[in-house]
Amino acid sequence: MTLLLTIIILYFIVNPKICIQSALSGAQLFVNAILPSLFPFMVICNMLIAFDGITIYSNVLGPILCRPLKLSKNCSFAIIASLLCGYPLGAKYSAELYKNGYITKNEFNRLLNIASNAGPLFILGSVASSMLNNIYYGYIILAANYLSAFIIGLVTAENNHGVTMEYKGKVQTKNLGEIMKNAISDGINGILMVGGYVIIFSIIISILKNNVLSTIISTYFLDGITINRDLISAFFLGIIDLTNGCYIITSSSLDIPIKLCFLSFLCSFGSFSVIAQTSAFFYKYEVSLLKYVAYKIIQGIIGAIITFLASIFLLNTIPTFSSTLTNSTMIVSAPFILLLILTIITIIANKLLHAS
Repeated sequence: MTLLLTIIILYFIVNPKICIQSALSGAQLFVNAILPSLFPFMVICNMLIAFDGITIYSNVLGPILCRPLKLSKNCSFAIIASLLCGYPLGAKYSAELYKNGYITKNEFNRLLNIASNAGPLFILGSVASSMLNNIYYGYIILAANYLSAFIIGLVTAENNHGVTMEYKGKVQTKNLGEIMKNAISDGINGILMVGGYVIIFSIIISILKNNVLSTIISTYFLDGITINRDLISAFFLGIIDLTNGCYIITSSSLDIPIKLCFLSFLCSFGSFSVIAQTSAFFYKYEVSLLKYVAYKIIQGIIGAIITFLASIFLLNTIPTFSSTLTNSTMIVSAPFILLLILTIITIIANKLLHAS
């Protein structure tokens, strides 16, 4: 790690202009896209927690959202936060629920994988409308994102249903002004941390895209590979940073079905940037990061498979879509079908292990 950080410092010294531009680009992305959507939502959710809104949400929506997943009703608040606003608020409020005694440690571990998804604002707004110029593609990715999380919830479900825990904290006696002050303070701390990750990973992406080593690999090692270079570059960079990866994929010459599958994988998996953001909220609770990442990879594969199946069975009647079902699309069908079979086998094996 010391060697890697030293290389980054040396790159700063050698190419300060590129690093500054990438930092400004990350800051602009944070200010224009992330800050306006996440910060108000964080403040409102913090106030809801202070006024014990979790109890209301649990009683109203808990049976609908949590019973199929064998979670306690109190988990519904984090699930709703994830469904409405996406990364990293699901992880943040899962940690808040566990810290305040609403859920058990086992539920906390499961909830981190279930309530950790890309939000509709990012998928429908940034990816579908701005990058793909078609909102209907966004609905396919969003549905796959939610369904893959639900499947992960079923895979990790235990035989016993979640038992709702009574809140062990003190009754809130603070006035509205103090509650709002604390909510804003916590929101500022959380959103600045997210912004810091966005800027740092923007710099890392810039370093990876503009160095001699990546040029050599692209020129000499990928010449004999028949796979599209844009696909390799977009997938690699997308694993590191979600937003940059989605932009590169949508800007490539790949067929629409292939684009949607890889976009769905990235949105369901997140990226190392997103994983770093979410882990900042749960690292102190002794959660296995390796297990969390493994489940996110599985969720990404499931999301890509769902999107691929939807591409075949749901959208082939749309002219602008069916015209893109070329030979290259059919070439990748075999691997996706194989992945579907392997996923089903994994789910069955997991259930058998739990049953035993």
